[in-house]
Amino acid sequence: MHRDSTVDFIQDSLYNPDAGYFSGGPSVGSPPTPIDFASLGNEIAYFNHVQALYASLQVSWLTPVEIFQPHYGAAIGRFVAERWQRLGSPGPLHIFEIGGGTGTLAQNVLDTLRAEYPKLYASARYRIVEISARLAAAQQARLHADPDHAARFRVDRRDAAAPWASGPVHEPPCFVLAMEVLDNLPHDKVVWRGGAWRQARVDTKEDEPGKVVATECIDDDAPITDPLTRRLLAETEGLAGYAPPSGNFLARMLHPRASSREMFLPTGALRLFDALHRALPRHALLAADFDELPEVVIPGRNAPLVASTRRGATVDHNTYLVPRGSADIFFPTDFALAARAHAAAGAAGAGGHHGSWCKTADFMRRWAAPGSTRTRAGYDPLLLDYSNTSFLLAGDPALCAEAL
Repeated sequence: MHRDSTVDFIQDSLYNPDAGYFSGGPSVGSPPTPIDFASLGNEIAYFNHVQALYASLQVSWLTPVEIFQPHYGAAIGRFVAERWQRLGSPGPLHIFEIGGGTGTLAQNVLDTLRAEYPKLYASARYRIVEISARLAAAQQARLHADPDHAARFRVDRRDAAAPWASGPVHEPPCFVLAMEVLDNLPHDKVVWRGGAWRQARVDTKEDEPGKVVATECIDDDAPITDPLTRRLLAETEGLAGYAPPSGNFLARMLHPRASSREMFLPTGALRLFDALHRALPRHALLAADFDELPEVVIPGRNAPLVASTRRGATVDHNTYLVPRGSADIFFPTDFALAARAHAAAGAAGAGGHHGSWCKTADFMRRWAAPGSTRTRAGYDPLLLDYSNTSFLLAGDPALCAEAL
């Protein structure tokens, strides 16, 4: 029998280099050509078109970056450029992207800088930090097909949450982009038992050759010792939904969502934030992700959706204790907690970090080209689809003091 923390079990299930979920076949796809939204009649036509793309590409996921290319990436490029110019363009613009997918965002951002901000583009540098060898190769191929972009682009294949170097990699201000990254970062689980939070762990054993069974266990007598979990528990104080269960029956009846007996805490995200603050002490993080997930059946605050694909159909699971690499495990992001955790991770460095967040529709109304994704009937999926997603801006005060 082998015992792991929940975060290590999920990390191995998703990212094991030989058998992890993201080490297998293509999980993220890219349409062969951008969608011509003006040719689509209405909302139904849009959803039918997206479903047809899933069927033809045989992938598990099409991200908003891919579905709304180039408009989604162009909006991010404009935001980055305008913030940089407002700072006085203090040197070459450096952009780091965590988990770059197929390279579409990098291409769209660089295309926008070249077309709309040529002076910034002239000295811009764009680096993707990618854990997947397959995706890193796809990113390299896509960006190196354009000689101008190739001169400004590189891929570093490694885990962005691991230490980048013994000291800072880049001292000046810079941007870090993380689109749909936080949802697939592993979490720890804590359970309220005996008047205290206890850390859930996972026991795995081989019942028979080739069949590994995982079970959850909680040590009711042991306090939580993991430093990342303890730091996150401290950051939950005062946030709605994180208080331990009240002993008062009336309080529990009147405010059933004010507390939790089980919580998933984003220790994978905190590990990433620590690494970013050490390597890029003056970065501004722009992250986009799901702020809630539909029809989650696993109990607990911030519980994940666990899903696999069989014969083209999505199959949901009622536990995260699935065989290694067999399913996607993705979590909602509590943006208030993420902003707190990011600020706390930077407190030992530059300090004074700020955080703000807004719904994706609000971000796109400001930065996307108006009407670029509107159907003939007026339905605009860039603003109306993915309504359960948000953007987070956190980091260096010079770049982040103005809220999104």
